[in-house]
Formats: sequence, C-alpha cells, structure tokens
Amino acid sequence: MGLFDKVASLLGRGQPDLLKEELTAATVTGVRSIISGHPEEGLDPVRLANILRAAEMGDLIPAMWLAEAMEEKNLHYRSVLATRKLQVSQLPMQVEAASDDPADRSAADLVRDFMEGPVLRGALFDILDAVGKGFSVSELIWEQQLGEWRPERIEWRFPQWFLFDRVDGKTILMRGGPGDGAGSFQAQTMELDRGNFGTPLPPNKFISHIHRSKSGLPIRGGLSRPAAWAYMFQNFTLKSWAIFLEVYGHPLRVGKYEFGASKEDKGTLLRAVRNIAADAAAIIPSSMDIEFVTPPSTTGGALHQTNLDWWNAQVSKLVLGQTGTTDTGQYVGTADAHEHVRSDIRDDDAAQLAATLARDVIRPLVDLNIGPRPRYPKLTIGEPETEDLTGLVENVKTFVSLGGQVEVAWLGGKLGIPNPAPGALVLKAPTPPPAFGAPPPDQDGQDEDADGVDGADLQDDAAPAAPLLSANAQLPQTAAPTNDALDGLQAEQLADWHVMVKPMIDPVQELMEDCDSLEEFQSRLPELLAKQDPAALAQSLAEAAFAGRLAGLTGARVHGDGDAAGA
Repeated sequence: MGLFDKVASLLGRGQPDLLKEELTAATVTGVRSIISGHPEEGLDPVRLANILRAAEMGDLIPAMWLAEAMEEKNLHYRSVLATRKLQVSQLPMQVEAASDDPADRSAADLVRDFMEGPVLRGALFDILDAVGKGFSVSELIWEQQLGEWRPERIEWRFPQWFLFDRVDGKTILMRGGPGDGAGSFQAQTMELDRGNFGTPLPPNKFISHIHRSKSGLPIRGGLSRPAAWAYMFQNFTLKSWAIFLEVYGHPLRVGKYEFGASKEDKGTLLRAVRNIAADAAAIIPSSMDIEFVTPPSTTGGALHQTNLDWWNAQVSKLVLGQTGTTDTGQYVGTADAHEHVRSDIRDDDAAQLAATLARDVIRPLVDLNIGPRPRYPKLTIGEPETEDLTGLVENVKTFVSLGGQVEVAWLGGKLGIPNPAPGALVLKAPTPPPAFGAPPPDQDGQDEDADGVDGADLQDDAAPAAPLLSANAQLPQTAAPTNDALDGLQAEQLADWHVMVKPMIDPVQELMEDCDSLEEFQSRLPELLAKQDPAALAQSLAEAAFAGRLAGLTGARVHGDGDAAGA
C-alpha cells in the first residue's frame, strides 16, 4: 500500500465523519503553533539571502514569517497587495452546467447554490494569500444536513505549517500529520525515504492554491520574495531618515576645551553638549566654551523621500503591474493604459483561482452529493462579457432578410428571454388582417386570392423541426414564384389604382384643409364618407391591400404612377 493510499485509509473514504473534523488545527506543543518569529529585525543583505535560500531548500518558516511581517510593517506593500486580492475576491462568479443532461444541470444548481452563499465568498481573500506567499492552504470543515454534504467553514491555515515535496517541489505536504503532529499517525505516514517530513493532504479536505506569477518552483513565485529586497533597503532609508530628522533642526553643538584638559573635564563638556539638545540646559566650567552652529538648508530629507518613493513605485509595478492607480499626476492616456494592465493581471488571477476552486471545491461537492461525473460544472470568475444586443438584433434581421435562418431558442437565450411555458400569457406581434374580400382558408389550409393565386404558392404548410426566423417564412422553400411573375401580377392590379383612389382622397384632403381642429374634422368626416360610393371604396381598398401584400413579399416600392421599383 502506497503512502497516499495509507493516508486515505487512515482518514477513511469509508469514514465520512472525518470530513467534519479539523485535521490541521493549531496546537500548543506540536508543529502547528500560532506563535511567529520576527526575522525582519536586524535584517541585512546576508541574512535576507540566507532566509530565501533556506526556503528553496525546504525550510519555509523564516520566509513565511518575513512575508507576514512585511505586510504588517510596510504600509505601501500591504496596500497594493490588498488591492490586488480585493479586486479578485469581489468579482462575481458564474457556474455553467457541463451539458443539458439533467444530472449535469442538477450538479450546476448544487454548485451555484453553494457559491452564492457566504462561506466561500468570505474565504476568497484568505485563499488569495497565495499571491504574496506563493501558496495558501485552507481547510474545509464539512457538515451534513438532510443527507447533503456542504462545507460549513473554510479555515485559513498558516503557511509555515506546510512544506513542499523535496522531489518535485510542487506537491504541498502538511508538517507532521493530522492532530497534534506527534502521534502514531505521523509515524505511519512519514515519508522518510524521499527526505520529506510531512504528510500528503487528505482528499476533499483542503483548498491548496498555488499562485503562478512566474515560471518555476512555487516557493519562488510569491511576490513577497522580490518585495523583500525593497523592504530591506527601505528599512535602511527609513532609519537614516529618522536619524536625520532627529538631528536636523537642532543647532550643531561644538564644545571646546583647552590644551591639557583632564579626562574628567572632557567628559563633563561632552555630557553638557549632549544634554543641551534634549534638556536645553547645562553647566560647565568657565574655562570651557560651547559653540552653537546652525546647519544650513539641506536637501537630505528630500533625498530620503525620493529614495523611498522610488522603491514604492517598484513595489507597485511588482504587485499591480503599473503605478497609475497608486500615484497622482498621471495623464489620461497613461492612466488608461495602466488600468488595462491592471485588468489583465486581475483576469489572470481570477482564472487561476477558478481552476483551484473547480478542483478543490466543486469536484468534492459534486462527488459527495451526486457522485463522480465525467464532466463537472464550469466556474468563471469575473465580469461577464457584455454583448451589444441592439447590434445583435440588427445583425439577425439583416441575416434573415438575406435568406438565413435563426433558431428562436438561441436568440431568446442571447436576449435573456426564456421560452414561454405552455399556456402562459405571451406578448407577440399582431396578426395582419387578410386582404379585403379574400375568402377564408379552404380545407387544405390554403388561401385562394381574388385573382385565383393559390396561397400555397406564398406560404409553406410544413413547419420546421425547430422554430426559425427566415426571410422566406411566407414563401415556399422550393419553387418560389419568380420576380417577373410577381411583378406582372402587381402591375396588372395597380394599373389604374390612383385613378380610383383620387375621387376619395381629394374630398378628404379638402376637408382637412377646411377644418381648424381635430374635433371639427372628426365631426364632419361621417357626413363626407356617407356621400362616397361604397363599392368604389371597397374595390380601392382591396386593390391597395393586394398591392401591399405583393410589395411586402417582393420588397417592391410602388410609386404614385403605378410603376413598381425594387426597394
């Protein structure tokens, strides 16, 4: 039995209650103590190099302590690092089913419901601790309610409680084993043959996020590693600046003693010179002299500040990729370019985080509740891509007018409009009335037009398998009437239409010009219409309706002289 199988056996795939326990809680006497050292005190280049080299060799503890101290004592580093983590942890999360299979949709609903809760959202900032330290480990403490397994808590763990496999440099191990790290379990799972003094992380219990900011070993990929050099040199500058400010502003005191002064006299003079700055009072023998020299204006303070600002700018570039969001005085174009850089970094961080959550949260959640699946729900972290819906609709209309076919369900999904439920009250385009005088549809469902044109020539009886929007929806898909035939019918019907319409339009036009208000026009209109010939009116309307139908099918535009021209 291999080491991993031994761990799985001890933790037990058949012992689900262990999922509810904290396997890496802090201990008082074991290897997981919350007490931290402070290697940043007295930090110099030699000591810093030794700390970083020890981390490469497997001893992460001093490097993790230093990374923690940097976030506490370097305000600029803490600010930009928190900005980078917050801009990802606050992004929306979208869960997409692997397919339309009911089981895949159920898995997506389960994951989506958990993702929208407070447990994971509150842990994202801690998981992103890997941005600074190179990796982070959080423990899942599960609970079972009504037969469903869900993480009750996600506890961040100190990175110094873990180490990397010394062979591949990538596999995260826990120091010791579950519990206090000093029991029999540790002895059973210690992999001494590979030089490791740790235990593989049990399945379904940990979120181990390795942040990739550079290629190579994960322990060398954290931002705290290069930032440590800036931290050290800034500390030197801060100390020098503090000393400068303590001295600057006070006059330089020079004590003079005569030749042959005794050691005691020299000591008395030195104490007096030193005490004058703080006490502003001193006594000396009359034979001694103290001279006050006022320092001239100096740029020493400006030099210290310039040096600190330069290092802060380097840290901003390291963490955020730019300085435009942290410094003032940026031009608009430069600020826009810097914002794009920041967006690129944010999107990459979000993609890495989504991959980790898919492996360490989504998969266990689905496996424990539904069972292993060939495909798992897809998680996307980030603002959804906005689509120009107005442009989409216009493109669809153009595509359809050229003869293309578009599935209604696809377009409804793009517009966020679901398919209506059976029997639901729906909004739809009004059905145009039939041409005046046209007979009702016959038994075959075909309209017979006034001139004997069979409606089957203008409309397909068979409905397609899926609802389609098509430019030829009112025309048969095969053997459509030719343009010449339609033009002939149209010309025949429109030969004298303006002559018939003119006797009715002219009186109405005259009435409109004679009336001063809409109310007067409406009151006098019935009297005018009563004098019109009903037969001529009906004939004219029938002709216009048929002409309009032909124009709609052929795209023809009819002019007042009766000629038809292509639209």
